[in-house]
Amino acid sequence: MVPHDNCGVTDRAGGVASLLIYPIVAAPVRGLLFDGAQIPVDRLPEIQAPTLIFGHPGDAMHPLRSAELLRASVPGASLQVAPSAEHWKPNPDQFSELVASFVKGDSSRTNC
Repeated sequence: MVPHDNCGVTDRAGGVASLLIYPIVAAPVRGLLFDGAQIPVDRLPEIQAPTLIFGHPGDAMHPLRSAELLRASVPGASLQVAPSAEHWKPNPDQFSELVASFVKGDSSRTNC
């Protein structure tokens, strides 16, 4: 294993082995996932910035239900639901169009 970009570890064949090797990454992830740190969901309605949320079914770490709750809690938030985690890899133009439309304030775009 050799360090790669200070973000993860790459094995000698070039595949990413783990991001949790580095303490600078591991501590915040452990804090959020395992130490019971709570996200102040009662304050989500205070968010006034335009918010774009992406989700997909079958995500164990970020369940689609969480994305739906965020959408319901953040005023004016937009939720884009992909059919799978792999959807954006072969469809980068669609992803870019959704983000560009969001940034431009075009709410006429619909889910994937």
